[in-house]
Amino acid sequence: MAPRGRVAAGTVLAVRRPEQTRPAAVVLRDAEQVSFGWGDVSGARFLPDGRVAFSAAFEGRPEEIFVRPPGSLTAQPLGLSDARLLAASATGELAVLVPPTIALGLVSSGTAARVPSVGGIPREVAEHSVAADWSPKGE
Repeated sequence: MAPRGRVAAGTVLAVRRPEQTRPAAVVLRDAEQVSFGWGDVSGARFLPDGRVAFSAAFEGRPEEIFVRPPGSLTAQPLGLSDARLLAASATGELAVLVPPTIALGLVSSGTAARVPSVGGIPREVAEHSVAADWSPKGE
């Protein structure tokens, strides 16, 4: 595992040939700071209603899932302690890993579960999971 505190950066350059057509205009949002706490953010996703969901371990506490409404200065915890965010569906449901445990010092594993983005009890889907994502149909 790489030492903490190191940052890697890279640049990607795309060159367009003159005969290629230009894509439709992309609307970019202004960057916003999502959290003001000291800690490690392990995952973050945009929800369809504009909220931001993320998992983080602040000030030595276990990882937890948070949701921050657009324009708000604070993120609300969902009450899911010892959980890591994996993915968000098009309907706003979250895929989470409970409890995340480090395997071989490199990869987190645990039980994949589904939970509404407003909180609730996680519904377990698969044990011994490392990652999860949603299909375009929300499955």
